[in-house]
Amino acid sequence: MKFSFLKKKEYVIIARSSSRRPCGQSRPSHGEHREAVRMRLTVARLTRPETNRTALLRGIAKALVDNSDRILAANDLDVEQNKATLAPSSLQRLYLKRDKLRVLAEGIEQIASQPEPIGKVLKRTLVADGLVLEQQSSPLGVLLVIFESRPDALPQVASLALRSGNGIMLKGGKEALYTNRVLHAIISEQVAAAGIDPAVVTFIERREEIASLLALDDVIDLVIPRGSGELVRHIQSNTRIPVLGHAEGICHVYVDSAVDMALASKVVVDAKTVRPKTKKRTGI
Repeated sequence: MKFSFLKKKEYVIIARSSSRRPCGQSRPSHGEHREAVRMRLTVARLTRPETNRTALLRGIAKALVDNSDRILAANDLDVEQNKATLAPSSLQRLYLKRDKLRVLAEGIEQIASQPEPIGKVLKRTLVADGLVLEQQSSPLGVLLVIFESRPDALPQVASLALRSGNGIMLKGGKEALYTNRVLHAIISEQVAAAGIDPAVVTFIERREEIASLLALDDVIDLVIPRGSGELVRHIQSNTRIPVLGHAEGICHVYVDSAVDMALASKVVVDAKTVRPKTKKRTGI
């Protein structure tokens, strides 16, 4: 699947909403605002011609495999600390294996191999003789992504953001704290080795920081919460930043009469039976 955090760059008139903050919203500290501004300035570095984002992602993919022991040791700590309190489905999402890390690295390699997503001409309009208006894809800017206990989401989301020239703030579940720390450290090492300020990928550990970050509507361009519908609604009602909410748990397979039924049967069985503890089963 080809996917990037991109927007359509075009001439628009933007009407800002009221300057009043949502009721009860915390004001950001000077330090939080400074770090967010630093990230925004760093994002511009990602899209310069001399920055090879493809090589950066391939470096991250290799580093994940090379540091498997380091990652799995941290993951063992998370699993040990949470195995008595987490539901089996949540524990399954938390658990990492060497094979999963290898598949994760292959996925990042695939993202690196995608065509350049920035500057793609989406539309051309002849406005007048000799005057052509182009619509191009461009980075969104700075993203805040809040996700659940699944630690493999961190390198996946960070890779998508870097490939599409965006800065990203990541807040994972507390259950995966040790694993996420190591994954973030590995990514930061590769970003720094590419000559980019590691602030372009920021890891947020404390839940309390989220409330004040939601007030940074002058710096953060998009919030993506991945979790329950309640979480999405809470975020939407406590920020002026655009929020990309997700659809909840609707998984269906439609089989058309024209397809290869043997292949379709394999797809349906796989979708119905693989990893049932992580709620990946589909309806038929």
